[in-house]
Amino acid sequence: GLYARYQEVGPSFVECYKAFLSATTTDTVEGATAVAGVDVTTREFWESSFEVIEAQVAEFLSLTE
Repeated sequence: GLYARYQEVGPSFVECYKAFLSATTTDTVEGATAVAGVDVTTREFWESSFEVIEAQVAEFLSLTE
C-alpha cells in the first residue's frame, strides 16, 4: 500500500516515507502510516496494495512464458 502511494505521489513521497519509518519505532500502525498519508483502516488502502501485487505477479508470469 505504501508503494501504491509512492506511485501515486511520486518522488516527493520519499520524505513522507522517511517520516513513516521514524514513526514505526514509537507509534501504532495506524499512526505511523498516517504520517505517510495512508489510512490502513480503509478498504481502498488494501485494494491498492493488492493491485500492486497483482500487477507484479502478472508481469512475472508474462516474463516466464
